[in-house]
Amino acid sequence: MIHLLLPFLALPLVICNALQLERLSTFNASTIASHNSSTLNATRLTTHNDCFDHSLGYVFTTTKSDCERALDELVKSKSLTEPRIFSYRGRGVTDRLPLEAEYGSCTVVLMMFDLDKRLTMTYAEIYAELLGPNGLLKECLGPNVPAVDALGGQTVLGPLNMLIADVTGRPYRAADQESR
Repeated sequence: MIHLLLPFLALPLVICNALQLERLSTFNASTIASHNSSTLNATRLTTHNDCFDHSLGYVFTTTKSDCERALDELVKSKSLTEPRIFSYRGRGVTDRLPLEAEYGSCTVVLMMFDLDKRLTMTYAEIYAELLGPNGLLKECLGPNVPAVDALGGQTVLGPLNMLIADVTGRPYRAADQESR
């Protein structure tokens, strides 16, 4: 019975050209993304950013440029394209979590939900997700965000939504400002 149905299941895929498949995947991704769920998507692996607001209590403002520099500090001297293994523990881990970098008014922290899991990603993918058109830095710190509300935010990264990126403002430090 399954052998009889197999041609009917595979036939539409054989008939579709690449453009039709691209339209189908974009349609499905945009339909799913509009429901605020974290799913794979053609332009971005995550679909939901949580921008911080003043209801969190005493939080500090930051700037997109400081957070870009903090992200650069996190990646400093590492390959952007080499797959990296992120985890809290275990053999073969190239980047032990949590990872944290600061610059000026910004702190960027990468962490995971599960202490025992491992995730393989490149730093280029992390850059693309945080700095891309729907990225956390643009949405929470971009030009359309008033300076008083630029408090940072949090998002999940990667195909399994396991890596957490936390971007926050921090108190002004004169020594950091002098190094600019």
